[in-house]
Amino acid sequence: MEKRTTEDDLNYCKSIFGLLENLEQVQFDRNELTRKFSSKVEKRLNSAIAIFSLSVPVVILVAALIYFALDKKHEVDVKFLTNYTLVSIPIIVVSFVLLYELSRAKFVTKVKKALVKSITQKYEDELNEIDNKSESIVKNPAFEKHVLPDEFLSSAFISYSINQIETGNAQSLDEVIEGLKSGNPSLQDTTEVKTLYGRESDYLANR
Repeated sequence: MEKRTTEDDLNYCKSIFGLLENLEQVQFDRNELTRKFSSKVEKRLNSAIAIFSLSVPVVILVAALIYFALDKKHEVDVKFLTNYTLVSIPIIVVSFVLLYELSRAKFVTKVKKALVKSITQKYEDELNEIDNKSESIVKNPAFEKHVLPDEFLSSAFISYSINQIETGNAQSLDEVIEGLKSGNPSLQDTTEVKTLYGRESDYLANR
């Protein structure tokens, strides 16, 4: 294996640090996209439920008006309309609650998918773009060199390594890692059991 110089390690760290920053941005963009998608879906479903809820008393009123129109013995008066208006409020509330609970049932999944189809398609297209960016970063040759074990591929450790090498406190990444192994408390917080790189790699493998 070709021996690395101090400059090689420093350049490697700077390259990895830039890639990790880009990976953090990708993860942020994905989380933000998913958050907005969930919010839009919730609003779309609630709007549909509200429309259906409002339509219930309207349908009943129309049916009543037709009945009165056909039955010459009864006429629509102000008292009827006033009473119906008061009754329609709890009808709307009850309808909304029932429809909301119904929307959470598994057998209405197809209906929900149809209501949010346009939103879902756009979300999936944008998610694929983000995932493609992530994949291009994860597959960058700098990562594939495997100069560092995965647990050291964190922004905190790489940033610390750059500082140590630039200030002359370490001549190589090996020295920085040795400092970690010797129990230097300032270094122990810079490693992660599962780094962002590792999480992204697993995500891309399982999507």
